[in-house]
Amino acid sequence: MAAGMGAQPVQVAAAVSNEKNTTVTSPMLPAAFTDLQGHWAKDVVQTWQQRGIVNGEGEVFEPNRQISRAEWSALINRIFQYEKEARNSFIDVKPEEWFASDIQKGIAAGYVSGFEDGTFRPDAPLSRQEAAVTLSRILHLKENSVVTFTDQEQLPAWSRAYVGAAAAAHLIDGYQDGSFGPLNALTRAEAVQLLDRSFGYYGQWYGESGTYGNEQTREQKKGSVVVNSPGVTLQNMDIAGDIIISKQVGDGDVFLKNVKVQGFTLIYGGGENSVHMEDSVLLTVIVNKKNIVRMKSA
Repeated sequence: MAAGMGAQPVQVAAAVSNEKNTTVTSPMLPAAFTDLQGHWAKDVVQTWQQRGIVNGEGEVFEPNRQISRAEWSALINRIFQYEKEARNSFIDVKPEEWFASDIQKGIAAGYVSGFEDGTFRPDAPLSRQEAAVTLSRILHLKENSVVTFTDQEQLPAWSRAYVGAAAAAHLIDGYQDGSFGPLNALTRAEAVQLLDRSFGYYGQWYGESGTYGNEQTREQKKGSVVVNSPGVTLQNMDIAGDIIISKQVGDGDVFLKNVKVQGFTLIYGGGENSVHMEDSVLLTVIVNKKNIVRMKSA
């Protein structure tokens, strides 16, 4: 991408958990942001706030403020659970900056690129076309050069097919006048909504302790699965993508009963002997955690 963000394809699926025979325990929820009352994005922002992905400045979220390229990278890494870091070569990303680690994760994941002058421009506002390109590539959407926006002539060659793909997938919409506004800056509220829709293609999120999956019927999960809480039990599932045990699991336990994972099993959280398997098949396991994690078979 000429102006900034590149890509890494991933498998996709639906985001809403609708399993039968599910027992769930709700965690303590953070206090709601005070500046979202009456805002159109209140519900979606609060959903991802409660999942530990979205934060603000104290009690405010600033939904209408432009989101920066650095903030966008941080949100992507949290939602899609990118943890591996690569060497940073951007001249304007210093190691002591709060966003340095997130930029390195974006480089490793393949969705971050910079400008011809060697900069990343972390504080620059993210444009709508940059956001569309980033997520179209991350989700491996089929490129679509057919766009019908009234300002389609403003779409450069590097973004046109990806904007078309994101629009066709209903990830990002145009304005009421039929235009897309490719250079317009994305707001923080718009960014969260866009990422929420995108996760709907990527997979399912399990952020509350409990048992998920049908007791008798085996379920097919077409995408990836994120386990973001200790005390989660997944049962009778075939997962076509990856399963990610996030850092939010801490030193808690995760139970896999009759689960088959076709992709990677990525373990970022969990304590000693805390990933419990029973009649499960995990083809490739990658542990990225400082403390020892052992997988324990029943």
